[in-house]
Amino acid sequence: MNRHRSVVTFAANTDLGKTILSTALCRGASSLLKTPSAVAYIKPIQTGFPTDSDSRFVSSFCPGIRSNTLFTFTDPVSPHLAAVTERRQLADATVLQAIHAEMKASSDAMRSHRDAFILIETAGGVHSPTASRSLQSNLYKALGLASVLVGDSKLGGISTTLTAYESLRARDFNVPLILLFKNARYMNEDVIAENVDAEVVVVPEPPKRVDGLTAQQDREQLLEYFRELDDQMREVPFKVDIPQEKVDDLKRRLANARMPDPLTQDRDTREFGVSHAELTKLAKYWATDFDWRKQEQLLNRLPMFTATVQGHSMHFIHAVSPHARARPLILTHGWPGSFFEFQKIVEPLRNPEDSSMPAFHVIAPSIPGFGFSPNPTSVKLLTVQFVAKLFVELMAGLGYDKGGDWGSMITRAMAINHPKHCIAIHLNLAMAPLPDAWSYFPQRMLYKLNPLWILTPQELEGERFSNYFWTYETGYYKIQGTKPYTIGVGLNDSPIGLLAWIAEKFRFDGREPDPEELLTNISIYWFTQSITSSFRLYKDNYNEFKYSKKQFISVPTGVAVFKDISQPPEAWLKYYYNLQQFTRMPSGGHFAALDAPNLLLADIRKFFSRQNIRVAAKL
Repeated sequence: MNRHRSVVTFAANTDLGKTILSTALCRGASSLLKTPSAVAYIKPIQTGFPTDSDSRFVSSFCPGIRSNTLFTFTDPVSPHLAAVTERRQLADATVLQAIHAEMKASSDAMRSHRDAFILIETAGGVHSPTASRSLQSNLYKALGLASVLVGDSKLGGISTTLTAYESLRARDFNVPLILLFKNARYMNEDVIAENVDAEVVVVPEPPKRVDGLTAQQDREQLLEYFRELDDQMREVPFKVDIPQEKVDDLKRRLANARMPDPLTQDRDTREFGVSHAELTKLAKYWATDFDWRKQEQLLNRLPMFTATVQGHSMHFIHAVSPHARARPLILTHGWPGSFFEFQKIVEPLRNPEDSSMPAFHVIAPSIPGFGFSPNPTSVKLLTVQFVAKLFVELMAGLGYDKGGDWGSMITRAMAINHPKHCIAIHLNLAMAPLPDAWSYFPQRMLYKLNPLWILTPQELEGERFSNYFWTYETGYYKIQGTKPYTIGVGLNDSPIGLLAWIAEKFRFDGREPDPEELLTNISIYWFTQSITSSFRLYKDNYNEFKYSKKQFISVPTGVAVFKDISQPPEAWLKYYYNLQQFTRMPSGGHFAALDAPNLLLADIRKFFSRQNIRVAAKL
């Protein structure tokens, strides 16, 4: 069955670059569909013809697509004025009939393609008049198509864009996407995004016209711009290849490290943090026995890529399943983890041995500022909402329209802010404190008098562990959330300091991590010099753990509770989430994908086997 999708592009006003962005959409569709012959562009009414021809412009930068203009006027003014000066009548019914005919002809021409894309570009703004003096927003309503709105990024553009959006919605248009050119001064997209139920995407500005350029030079400048836009979401294969001088430098620093003496003679325990004996043993192993090149080869077995999303470079795993019914699954790591956490579960999720098990197209991004995803220094605040939006854009760019700690917060933000693209979530770190609502007052009173009146012994043990962690194990949270650069300077320069800082977090629950896995993860932080930038999430979202728990998550949620910093009772989780599956695990901890992969895999498969949906998950 053919899936021919059609959209109509509107603009909040004239001269906002609607044709530039229509061209970019057509080029993107050509790339996504692997052929320009599966793309058609329709310009119903063109004024200023033949000097101005939007279809000619689009086809010149999108060679091979079908591109047509249906009605033309020579006078470069609004269609209702051009119709008067040229003494021509053009009824709305005639325009609609011509559009339907061209859409059918385009669809027939693209019949051999399973997927195809038709874009119809309007003239002027949302309420610009047609040749018959009716509003084009009313004319195109009859087509019943989804709409892309080109917003205004200039001063005053917030009002015009929101007015245009609300006018379209009042006429029952589906407006899933708003495009704006980047304007670093006004950043209209922030306020617009807060007031619409649509994805707001910022696009780099086209090059300014330069006096003295020939027509060919002007075209080359624009072509380079479109190529850069194409690269925004083009997957570039990525391999880890750390220069040998960096490996040698690490060994040298480890060999010359100055280790402090134990604080006391008889108390070399984790009471003071990582123990002296443990740190000495790990440091020696890292310096003499750890083989980075071996781990590098293992990492490079993962299908890794980079892409530019919203102007920011991102590194990610993208493992495409061979199974026809596979669904997209995004895996989100946290701190002090990395994409490496998922190396044991990517392949079983992508291609399960048992064909009855669900299969997934697996995407595992490195959070911006972590590992091989550079720190987005141009972004003032690296909020979890911003990262969630980048992840949604990444998934969309890869062709998926739906799709612990900071990983958990990012996934929550995806569920809250992008529910159309995140239809279910699976968490192995879910925050759910004792509900403080009036409806929960009796349970709160009983809990205060005797917790065992409302909790099982196992649930109470989990609560006590969580309370202990937040009381005695969160010194790192305070410093990273208040003075990240201060601590980051030392950790970025000292591998021993970095080892102590991260190794302690892998041991807080009493388990012994595999030294190869631990040192591979730490080496990623070291070689990418990303430890300081990874702290930004703490500084820029300092109260996120406190306030993010207030909003109910309506999308279907599965929770696997391991021995982690949060082990809430099932009843409390139901107060904050649309809980569909709850599992309390017999073993495993914060890094469940590394130390309990089989338990985690089984729980993911069980949850998503019950959900006939596309999904996003935090592991």
